[in-house]
Amino acid sequence: MGATMAAINSIYSNTDANILFYVVGLRNTLTRIRKWIEHSKLREINFKIVEFNPMVLKGKIRPDSS
Repeated sequence: MGATMAAINSIYSNTDANILFYVVGLRNTLTRIRKWIEHSKLREINFKIVEFNPMVLKGKIRPDSS
């Protein structure tokens, strides 16, 4: 997540465009992500947090045998 926030910070700092960032996370991390953004200098960004449902991958990815 740190690398994602660094990328968002770079984009936000280096453009005048009105950008909406979608941050995708698991249900148990959404509150933490929101708090982290709202208590950092990124609180000024336009963002939407979206829950990722891991069940959408069921049957689409084969387990790694190693």
